[in-house]
Amino acid sequence: MNRYNQYLQQEGKFSGTHTAWPPFRLPGARLPTYWRLPNLLHCKTMHALIFTILYKAVHEPNVSEPIIYLCIFLLEMAVKTTCIVVQEQITVAHKVPDLRYDAWFPSNSIFTNIQHTIRGVSTHKEISEFDREIAILDKIERSAQQFLAAHGVKDYDVASAMPPSAADDDSDNSLEEVCGSPNLRPDGPLAGPSVPMEMDHLRSSTPPVEETVEVNESILSLLIKLHSKLSEKKCSYVPRSQQHAKSSMGGTEESRIGDGPHFVGQLLNKIAALSMTCAKSIEDICEQMKPKTAAGSMSDMDKEERKKKVRERQKKLMEEFAGKQKKFLEQTMEYEEATEASKENEQMEGQADEEEGGVQEYDCVICGQTTASTEERPVGMVTLLQATSVLGHRTHCITGDGRTLPLDEKPCFFHNNDCGTAMDIRLASLQRHFDDKSCLLSMNIGWEGGVFVQTCGHHLHLDCLCSYIESLKNEHVHEAHRSFEPDKGEYLCPLCRQLANGVLPCRPLPREENFSVVPGYTDMHKLAKDVMDLLQRDNQQPNPSSELYKSMTTMMQDLTNATYPKYRNYSKVPCNESIFLFLSSIARTNLELELLQKGGSMCNRNLALPPLSAPTRKMCTGALMRVLGLHAKVMQPNHFILLWSSVTRIPASEDITSVALAEQPLPLLLQDPTTLLIHLVLMLPLGINKAYYTCIVRSLYNVQVVQALAILSCDLTDSEREAWRQKTSSHNPVEQALGEVISHLIYSCLYEASDETVETSVTLTHAIWTEQSVESSTRVMILPYLRTAAMLLCHLYGDELPGVKNAEEEFVCLAVYLGLCTQSSVDVDVSCMSMMQWTYNKPPYTIRNWCHQFNSFVNKNPSAGKSLMLRRFAWCLPALLRLPNEYDKIFTYYRTKQCYKCSSVPKEPAVCLICGMFVCMRDKCCKQQSAMECVQHSVDCGAGTGVFLAINSSLVIVISGARAGIWGSVYLDSFGEEDRDLRRGKPLYLSDVRYRLLEQQWINHSFDRTVKKWIWHRDNL
Repeated sequence: MNRYNQYLQQEGKFSGTHTAWPPFRLPGARLPTYWRLPNLLHCKTMHALIFTILYKAVHEPNVSEPIIYLCIFLLEMAVKTTCIVVQEQITVAHKVPDLRYDAWFPSNSIFTNIQHTIRGVSTHKEISEFDREIAILDKIERSAQQFLAAHGVKDYDVASAMPPSAADDDSDNSLEEVCGSPNLRPDGPLAGPSVPMEMDHLRSSTPPVEETVEVNESILSLLIKLHSKLSEKKCSYVPRSQQHAKSSMGGTEESRIGDGPHFVGQLLNKIAALSMTCAKSIEDICEQMKPKTAAGSMSDMDKEERKKKVRERQKKLMEEFAGKQKKFLEQTMEYEEATEASKENEQMEGQADEEEGGVQEYDCVICGQTTASTEERPVGMVTLLQATSVLGHRTHCITGDGRTLPLDEKPCFFHNNDCGTAMDIRLASLQRHFDDKSCLLSMNIGWEGGVFVQTCGHHLHLDCLCSYIESLKNEHVHEAHRSFEPDKGEYLCPLCRQLANGVLPCRPLPREENFSVVPGYTDMHKLAKDVMDLLQRDNQQPNPSSELYKSMTTMMQDLTNATYPKYRNYSKVPCNESIFLFLSSIARTNLELELLQKGGSMCNRNLALPPLSAPTRKMCTGALMRVLGLHAKVMQPNHFILLWSSVTRIPASEDITSVALAEQPLPLLLQDPTTLLIHLVLMLPLGINKAYYTCIVRSLYNVQVVQALAILSCDLTDSEREAWRQKTSSHNPVEQALGEVISHLIYSCLYEASDETVETSVTLTHAIWTEQSVESSTRVMILPYLRTAAMLLCHLYGDELPGVKNAEEEFVCLAVYLGLCTQSSVDVDVSCMSMMQWTYNKPPYTIRNWCHQFNSFVNKNPSAGKSLMLRRFAWCLPALLRLPNEYDKIFTYYRTKQCYKCSSVPKEPAVCLICGMFVCMRDKCCKQQSAMECVQHSVDCGAGTGVFLAINSSLVIVISGARAGIWGSVYLDSFGEEDRDLRRGKPLYLSDVRYRLLEQQWINHSFDRTVKKWIWHRDNL
């Protein structure tokens, strides 16, 4: 609010002496789901609470201003909204009971209640302990006298039967001694059933004293008095009927900028405009509040004048004190001020230079300074690094609605059909037939055990972070009471308190990128030649001894240690290609997971993932690519120079070509174009122009189209292939492209019949393959490449992603966004083949070279060649197993089920909700590598993240690294309540909302925020 008031004063929009109130916006049209929400505003209890707040605001000085303006805003919304159901008026008592707010007003109509005058409020005052003891003693004496009289005993002194200490009023134990008297014990000589001996009963039977507080106020009268109190003037509010005659009031009635008197007066004006009876009541109240005599008004004027003089005197004294203080500082600290001024001038000059150079500045959340990230003092993002296997659990789109939790003895092998297993099989097959290094550079890993990088959006200096972590280490906090480990680099963001375990350095862009800033032309051949020169150029590297380089090295170590060793290395021998594969796969994993959080496509209305648990962290792929690009330069560019030469036919240097002839190259049609795009971006210098990126996207788009057509041609019959081959010279781009591909592949063994049946991503079966069916099938296989390229373009250059309304428009919108076609061609029925742009005017020669590379391999290994060609492009979104509606089915089947490993019935059985594996929880029978089965399975199945259903308690147990926590239960009873540990024995039913929430938190990697209490499992689950 201080910044808001400062802005209003600078812009001249508010010149009052009081503090401006927040400009709350009145709600607009409501969604049909919330049509009952305004009933809260038309509630007698709400009106009574508002009355109480206004009464205290008028008569008490300690009510905070935020409470007052929120109360006024609630009244304003109640006045502006219409009551749906108006209740009949009831008769209200002269004295309303305290805390029974539903009996204070006669109706739920706001206009009726704001006029209603509450005369008084009856309260119950509790009596003191001393008075309560006296009352109890009197009651005991009366009961004793009645008892003695009933038994014929006369003139018996009850006090004489008590110990002397009972008559002492100063004794703290008087009640206990009275009850302990031998003449009043139940087993004493005067025992009887009618004597009340229980002191708690006696205390509770003493009624409190009832009092009445005179009020004689209504909400309208309180609003008028509040207006006077806030404006510090008597009778400051002028009724609406009298305001029209004043020109000063015109034009400000609907303004949302003002102080307290402005908004209170605006509310009273709205009430008077909407209700004639309320307007009459306001005028009567204002008339009653006017001073009766002139003497009284003069005395009020004298008070106001005296207050004004006091304020002026205080202001004058403060000005004199400030002047003396300034003079003292000028005399005693002249040298310090001069030094500080010189430093400020240097900082201002530095900021001006940075603004001219386009250097971004960041706010450190620890020291509060705003600086740029430099090599001497780098700035980094607060990040959380997590190992993930979510992408690996995607299944093929033809598998149906999803995987179901097994409830019988039928064997279920869910891992055989998921993305992670398919990619591992493909990489192993490539390594059997080609050079290990070329295989590692043709595809990505990270589908299982990848590293996901998220940030809360806050920045800090690296030296500030080191001091902050050291302070956390020195805190004397028991390990069990802390959910993070500072010794392992974990900490909480100082601002938002979210868990973090890394810092991503913000690497500034180099200033002397003259060669790659503005190409000045759009010709594909010239752009491709420039890209070739950039690959052969020596890249500028930061100083290895600088703090920025050291922080990037530390970040790479954190990225490496974030996942498990078995997910990092897929090579037969250690090599630089294995390191480069791990780096590029980190970028691919983060791009794919971001797309996954958007629902798997760019459509704005994708309902595949309902927003039950929207991710609160942000992606930082742009900064991550800069750090990865620095360490990717450990690779020699020879492989990528040859790759770019094969894609664009731009000749490479002779020495590089001669070295490549000795190796067995991997055919381009068997490589992943998305992987090649990420590899080229990492190898190119930092901050290349967008035109070069567009050139790379276009060139690899051609490879993707030819791959899709080659896969599609395998589904054609021999006669269909011959018919399409005859259309090579056609002017139709679809017929020409498909015919060209078939004309080169028909001389290989690709189309020969095979005993193996290989599933492809093209599951469409057409009786006759037409131009439209070929176009639609090709687009399905190209879309994943376009989505990833668009995500990468958004992060590298800051371009906003296109708004796609439906799935039919997604392909064309992404093509326009990536520069594959122009906006004017969208209205025309454009084909994906017509978007192919080549560096040379004779594209058939390029396609022929690609096909001949593949033919030479498939002729030697027909079965392997066809299986590697027919790879899958589209995968379904990952999901947890589908569960039955009744929990009895799960409990009945799994409580007596034997473990697959130890062949015994577990004491605490559990089932993995990701893959359906049945495990022994907290049993040593299946312990492996010093870790029990649940912990080990979370590493194998989810790279450290496991979601288990405990059979005996119906609870969901979440394992995240070294921590474990109870998420809750997804099975509730008929009243919507959990039955933890199944103690109540009521039937439980699946809550679809809770299960979808659990599934989204697993996909969004947000368990660290949603599970409030974590424990260190120490491998004992």
